[in-house]
Amino acid sequence: MMKTALLFSLIVAISACKKDVNSPAISSFDPAKGASGNSVIIRGHGFGVDKAQLVVEFNGLTAEIDSVIGDTVIYVTVPPAATTGRITVTRKNKTVSGATDFVILPGTWVRRADIPWYAGVATGVAFAINGKGYFTTGSNEGPSTDKLFEYDPATNQWTEKSPCPDQLQGAFRMIIGDKAYIGTGETSLPQSSKMWEYDPVADLWTQKADFPSAIAFAFGIGVGNRGFAGLSNTYGWWEYDPVGDTWTQKSNPPYVSSYLCGFTIGDKIYMGCGWESSEWWQYDTTNDTWTRKKDFPVFPIAGGDCFVINNNAYVVGGGLECWLYRPESDSWEQQAFYGYRAFGSAFAIGNKGYHMGGNAGPVAYFQKDLWEFTPPQ
Repeated sequence: MMKTALLFSLIVAISACKKDVNSPAISSFDPAKGASGNSVIIRGHGFGVDKAQLVVEFNGLTAEIDSVIGDTVIYVTVPPAATTGRITVTRKNKTVSGATDFVILPGTWVRRADIPWYAGVATGVAFAINGKGYFTTGSNEGPSTDKLFEYDPATNQWTEKSPCPDQLQGAFRMIIGDKAYIGTGETSLPQSSKMWEYDPVADLWTQKADFPSAIAFAFGIGVGNRGFAGLSNTYGWWEYDPVGDTWTQKSNPPYVSSYLCGFTIGDKIYMGCGWESSEWWQYDTTNDTWTRKKDFPVFPIAGGDCFVINNNAYVVGGGLECWLYRPESDSWEQQAFYGYRAFGSAFAIGNKGYHMGGNAGPVAYFQKDLWEFTPPQ
């Protein structure tokens, strides 16, 4: 009798284990934070192989299932208007939830009109002047390009303008007044030292004084009536005077890297996040001094860009990153981002930020999409 009871108990236990294995269960999901439109990987078991038999919800909102792999992995897209809460998976009337909330980050991204390119483009230059956005140069799965497009946010349309005189990728940009200065970068030949002034009103390019070195993937920015550029590898830091069309060397930076991103607020320049680095620095253009600030929260990052909205600065791209930086408190706050992107380009117009192009990863490499960011209220 005892043997029969033990055998029965063993059968029940085995049956229960089989039932648990065949029922859905969530062991983890990645990333743990994101925004509408982001891709999330849910891992566990009991998912089956037919996505038509599954329902995935983010805090009660049904998500689009992209694929199910081997009964243990679900690829899903965060639904529009999702809010912070649990992820649930339902299969055969059995619903399970993750152990922790999926956190929806602040801010929203909306896709706008694609750059009118036959293919995607990365390592280009973007800037905004007088309420219009511009995108030029870069690599489009081949040689460097010279194309220039103007974006009007009021009509959501791009217009092709006069091309840059050089085919470039990895050029720097400096916006001084109502002119853009595009310099250095890689061409079909070795690296360039040339610099060009672009006048959007006249749609005219004019060659200016060469940068002191032939480099690529340097950092450049305009502050008031001056420009500053350099910091690619060991090529120093230089100030540009557009009136005299001259370069003057400034104090050597304590931080040297390529693929930097940065912005200016007042007479201060903030920059960092270079090649495999998270260092963040402030340059005082009045005193010609450098100050180390709080490092960017993610390491490593490269190929990011920046924009400023209402004196709030954002570092975007270089992965899945969008971070608000507050200079007055030297603090970082993570924001929503639309998906993985490296070596894209950015600008701001009014109270909107824009990010475009770049590398979306090994499967979908060069991109030509434009995304509009609205900060949280």
